[in-house]
Amino acid sequence: MNSKPIMVASHPRSGTHLVLDTLRRQFPTARSQRMFGRPLDHLYLNIERLTSEFRPFSDELAGKILSAVPNPLMKTHYLADLSETWVAEETGKLAGKWREAVAGAHVLYVHRDPREVMVSYKQFLSPDHADVADITLGAFLRRPHWNGRDTMLEWWVRHVESWLAVPGIMPFGFRELTSDPHATLAAIGAHIGRTPDMREPFLPKKPSSINRQRLNRLLSLAPSSTAIIADAKRFPAPNWHVASTDDDVSYLQQIAGPLMERLGYDPGAYSPAR
Repeated sequence: MNSKPIMVASHPRSGTHLVLDTLRRQFPTARSQRMFGRPLDHLYLNIERLTSEFRPFSDELAGKILSAVPNPLMKTHYLADLSETWVAEETGKLAGKWREAVAGAHVLYVHRDPREVMVSYKQFLSPDHADVADITLGAFLRRPHWNGRDTMLEWWVRHVESWLAVPGIMPFGFRELTSDPHATLAAIGAHIGRTPDMREPFLPKKPSSINRQRLNRLLSLAPSSTAIIADAKRFPAPNWHVASTDDDVSYLQQIAGPLMERLGYDPGAYSPAR
């Protein structure tokens, strides 16, 4: 049965919103709307909003989102066993009925080269975390994750491996979607039992600025993009080629090298500039 939710799972900064917005663009059965001015995540069910301490969704609102269209969208940064997510404040016990919704969904898992993830993740966290803004990219890779067991890079490995072990999901790379969207959309359509519209351009246009994103939210019931825009003016993204050291490359290869090779990423690429 193809009339069931579609869940996009990912590590933060891996292309989550590009996938969500592409699904809304290309699959009418996933194309919901929300009231003017409402947060963009009323267009999909953010699983973390069901376990968050400071921004929870009510069961009523979650139910409305999941009943709005034949293939409502969900997203999560939780590990595959739903034991923990990207921040402690949003990690909690997911109620049984929502666990059932997750278990019954078509699952798409999008991954990205960890070098690109860590560069983007550091930029994303910097405005609210001075301890992130003030450290090097290499130090960020080794920064302790909130769980107290992993570094940031180790948790990326834990996250990806946890989802790849789930049977019946569709994993694919961010680069696959951006370099060959037609083929990726066809594969997604086969996975969820729906035929994509193949509207051109295949991918939605990324908002050019934070202000443009705010305007889209105010003026449209279904904005083309739900992307979370980083503050690039105050916190420009570091360049891996320039910012990394030989020790950073060695650490990357030690921690993530085998998984990167499994996913088709070359751990030796993007060596530091000399």
